[in-house]
Parts: sequence; structure tokens; C-alpha cells
Amino acid sequence: MRHKDHAREALDGCGFYADIGIDILVEKALLGIDSYGFLRMHDLLQEKGQEVVRRESPDEPGRRNRLWNRKEVNYVLCQNTGTETIEGIMVDVEYLGVVHVNSKSFSKMNKLRYLKLMGVDLSNGLEYLPNSLRILEWSEFSLKSFPSSFYPEHEHLRELSMCHSDLEYLWREVKPLHNLKRIDLRYSLSLVKTPDFRSIPFLEHLILEGCERLHEWIGFALCVVFAVPEHQLYGSEEDLDNFLCKLSINGEVGTPSVNYALESLLPAMSNHLWLCYLPPHECYFYFWCEDIYSNIEASFGFIGSTMEVIECGFHLVYEEDFEVLVEQT
Repeated sequence: MRHKDHAREALDGCGFYADIGIDILVEKALLGIDSYGFLRMHDLLQEKGQEVVRRESPDEPGRRNRLWNRKEVNYVLCQNTGTETIEGIMVDVEYLGVVHVNSKSFSKMNKLRYLKLMGVDLSNGLEYLPNSLRILEWSEFSLKSFPSSFYPEHEHLRELSMCHSDLEYLWREVKPLHNLKRIDLRYSLSLVKTPDFRSIPFLEHLILEGCERLHEWIGFALCVVFAVPEHQLYGSEEDLDNFLCKLSINGEVGTPSVNYALESLLPAMSNHLWLCYLPPHECYFYFWCEDIYSNIEASFGFIGSTMEVIECGFHLVYEEDFEVLVEQT
């Protein structure tokens, strides 16, 4: 069961037209949305759809488009009988039991777009993950890193959820992931390094709750490119708007937010680049004291309507970032 907004993101990430499809199914009473916004489908309809998929290959599940039955998933992954026909694998967490994976289980699944697993035995290691993946949800992933060959195509991967994993890092080198919008690493107790967010420009959700070894944060680097209307390029200080950046952790907005008067930037030119380092003690968050950072958001704008933000972003600053800077200067 998924929230409708999360379902839309997932479907869009897999190349489907989610808004149109969901609306049509709701209109035909084939899909319902409860008062909390979660999608619901009658069991009989689910079974009918599953039966259609089974008929694709009654005796060989590795030749079907989708897999969801734990026994069949276990057979395909353990015996390495998967084929390029498979586009989605999902094992619900409510079904108990361990799925055993062959180290080369995914080597033939070159069209796999959606993978959701939990409770998987990786004692034999894992040599390959498909670079075609758009959504990867793998709870309790027991390896310290992804296979070295796993290099998601930058226009494909949209969601990465590795809760309760043993990952120490995602990738050592920078990987441009231009469509990745969600990273969920909650309670990955071995995680010591987050990815370089400069290579993930459209990231919207970052969840790091319970990642206890991520203590080397020392602040935020904020970056904004803004446009200045012609009548303000060489105007007076009174003509300029105030720049406002709001930071929030776990839904709590910092007090005060960053309110930066632009008169110090005169003369401000169009496509002006604004950079700022903000240490933790300059933002007053209850959660800084508690060491709980599950969701961090930043928004940028102006008090007034004449200035325009063209691009923006923020980056978690680590101690090693300063060490590298000192070495280079």
C-alpha cells in the first residue's frame, strides 16, 4: 500500500503516465483512495492482474514481466533463472522468510526497472545490479557497498531506499544522477559518508534518521543563482529585495532563518552567484541537540516579487572538505 503521491512518483519514474492512469482507475472504481491518501485495490482485482502475468510463462517465472511471490522470487534469484523479460520484482515485507540470492542473480535482467526486497541472504556476495533500475528499495541490504559494476544510468534512477542497510557509502566516486529525487538511508548504522550532492541536482528528499556514524557534519554550504531586473541593476539600496533562505530539519524551521540583505552586493548583476557557509550554531534547531537528522530541506526566495531565483542548492559540509581546501591553498 502506497500513498498516492509516492505512487505517482514511482510510476513516473518507471515511465508510466501516473496522473492519467490513476485518475482513470479511480473513475472506473478499479482503484480507491482512502482518507489518508493511500491507494487501495480490491483483492479480487489484484488476483486477476496477477493471473494475467502468470499466464505469460506458467512454468517458468523467470520469463514473466513481474515477480511478487516470495517462493517464485526465491527460486529465480537462487537458481539464477531470471531473464531480460523481468521489469519488476517486489516482495512485500509482510511475508516472512529469507530470500536466497545467487551472486549473479541479476546478471541477465537488463531491463529491470523496479526492485523491492527485504530479508535477503547475500552470504555469497553480489556481483551485479542492473543499471536500468529506476527504483531500488532494498531493506536490510547486508553488504558494505554496491557492486562495482553498478553505475545507474543518470537519467533513470529516481528513488533509492536502503533502510537498515550495512552500507558504509553509496559510491566512492562521483556519479551524476540527474533524475534521482529521493534517498532514504534511515537506520543504516554503518553509513559514514553521504554522496556528493552536487551530482544529484534535483534531490528532493534525503532521509538519514538513525545514521549514527554521520557525525562529521559541520554545517551547510548554500548556493543561489538569481536574476536582477534591469531597473535594479544599478539601483539604490532601497530598491533591492531581501534574500531569504529557510532551512528545516524534520519539519521544524530553523529560527531565525537566513535573511540576507542584498544591499551589500551592490552593484548586483544579473545571474549573480551567491554562496554562503552556515555552521550549525547559527541555526537554532531542537534536532541539532538531539542528533536526529531524518529530513533536511532548504528553500530560497525573496521578500518581494521582482527578483528571481534561477538555480539553487545546498551541500552538507564535512570536516574533510575543509581539510582538502586547506591542502589546496
